[in-house]
Amino acid sequence: MQAYMVELDLESVTQAQANRSAAQFDPFGSWLLKTGGGGKVPEEWLQHWPSRASGPPSETEPTAWINAAGYSVRPEVKDVIETLAPGVHQFVPLKLEAGPNAQRKEYPYYSIHVADRADDVIVEKSEVEWLEMSGLRYWSRRFGGVIALPQPSIVGKHIWWNRRCNILLVSGELHDRLVQKGLTTGLKFQKQIVE
Repeated sequence: MQAYMVELDLESVTQAQANRSAAQFDPFGSWLLKTGGGGKVPEEWLQHWPSRASGPPSETEPTAWINAAGYSVRPEVKDVIETLAPGVHQFVPLKLEAGPNAQRKEYPYYSIHVADRADDVIVEKSEVEWLEMSGLRYWSRRFGGVIALPQPSIVGKHIWWNRRCNILLVSGELHDRLVQKGLTTGLKFQKQIVE
């Protein structure tokens, strides 16, 4: 079993200005602070997700994953995720306006609310640094460092948050399908340790 950390590639990803941010909707923001996320939210909250976004003028087609107040994906990416994890995550339609100034077009995307989570980490096998504050000792993932994940905690997951490390991860199977279908533009992957 494999797992990859996912990040938006800020050098290549289509950056878009969304009409609003879900985190500004108070019940959602409070829920995130209280729980750390990683679960479904009430359907009525989804009306506060971005519904439109505008990208800068560009001659190139928007990337498969875009940065529009969070992770947003092309319909083809949504289909791949839902094939592997049907009904697990929440997708909210988003219209992206992009293209050259004279020929702006609308593209269909989905904001993805990742509703799965696995926070377990094998600290002694991970690249972490130990810190101390006010007499308390704790660990933090080193910048660019990999973490070791216990396999039982991620079995059956295909895209999930590790809130302890504040990273988004995908299974090897999802990674491979996205690569095979050419749906990784706008992303960077870093393979993690699974034991």
